[in-house]
Amino acid sequence: MTITFISVVLLIVTLLQTEEKPLSIYSVRESHTYVYTSSLETFTIPILINHPNSVLVLEEQIINISIEAADQSLRVPLELHSISFKQKQLFKEDNYYQYHFHLKPSIYAEDDVIEIKEAFLIIDYTNQFQLKLDIGVFTYRFGALNDTALFVYDRINIHEQSGGLPNSFGLIFSLVNKTSSTIEIIKVSIQNPQVTPNMKHIKEIDPIHSGKIDMATMFKDYDPLEPFEYHKQPMTVPAYKENHYFIPFSYKDDVDLLTHKYPLIISYLLDGERYELIADDFRFIRTNVFESYHPCIHQRGTYGKN
Repeated sequence: MTITFISVVLLIVTLLQTEEKPLSIYSVRESHTYVYTSSLETFTIPILINHPNSVLVLEEQIINISIEAADQSLRVPLELHSISFKQKQLFKEDNYYQYHFHLKPSIYAEDDVIEIKEAFLIIDYTNQFQLKLDIGVFTYRFGALNDTALFVYDRINIHEQSGGLPNSFGLIFSLVNKTSSTIEIIKVSIQNPQVTPNMKHIKEIDPIHSGKIDMATMFKDYDPLEPFEYHKQPMTVPAYKENHYFIPFSYKDDVDLLTHKYPLIISYLLDGERYELIADDFRFIRTNVFESYHPCIHQRGTYGKN
């Protein structure tokens, strides 16, 4: 995860409230990975700002909002559902205010996946000012959840401290085969182009609640920055059986990219046909992402003297 800072010329002073100190805004680089399940579903992007009730967090001042790829190859229009005040806190020895932008795509692309490896939240205001916030990875999967043949019974996220905040480094899960045929697992994904379950190191383990799981041996000699491999060990779930697995995550570039919420996608073969099990995204880690000055926190602005 990373935090960002913006410098903006005094032309935008009219947008901002008159204050004695420059306005500073922080955003967080994290994994925004979602599965569409309802037209009412929203996702949240937090920001930290050093002025309470700034016009930058007033809904009526926003005329357009979207997510855009760093190379501008893709832009996803969003609907602003609401902006909520979360809390006041000390950050870098100063008073800051945390706000949450609650959003959802204003498009629907059936059976499609939007994937942006380097994503920015773009906010356009009534006076033609534009705010650009680095938010990390954004993926959004449209399509129904599917668990008719294969079912995920348990998901336990494995996390450790990284840069002062907890982050995900692996997953324990169980799969139940509800058919009369053996199912072969081809690939495990958390729908993130930067963080991938490493099939090379997947292990079948004792039942999750058996008390026999030794986490120290799970991660022995494993490096989260090791290049991930699609090569897999033989992995099958017999008819009407339940198997339990541990799989560690490989981070492509930045182990500090916060991965607190993600779905689980299982590709498998059943009677010679390929299928996908889609388990909804779930927030495994609930923490204040601005609790400490983490490497993924980006300062996105010093806006003159306002």
